[in-house]
Amino acid sequence: MEQNNLNSIKCQYCNVSFTNEESLINHQKKHQQQFSECIICHIIIKNRRHLERHKKEHIIDKIKQCNLCTKSFKRQTHLNRHLLSHYKDSNKKICTVCGKGFSRKDVLMRHINKIHKNT
Repeated sequence: MEQNNLNSIKCQYCNVSFTNEESLINHQKKHQQQFSECIICHIIIKNRRHLERHKKEHIIDKIKQCNLCTKSFKRQTHLNRHLLSHYKDSNKKICTVCGKGFSRKDVLMRHINKIHKNT
């Protein structure tokens, strides 16, 4: 709780100012309801649904392995998206600098920014 020279009190989470402590306490209850802490790695997660999904990532035996290559993923949705890369040759996004093909535009952009950023 931070108090500035105008006699207002700032919320430690979002810096909104209040003129009295009661208003601040009521406001901060909203923050406490929204954020949860992972008991394994102590990261703060915004809501409980995301926290539950995050905790599953700590379970090693839940890793999903691609049966066509050596890549593995924590989430089934990421594996499913990856599997499309093995079958979508006709929709490849081609790098105009080196000619390398990518199955997704975001991966092509990451390649360009990392490999060709100075060209």
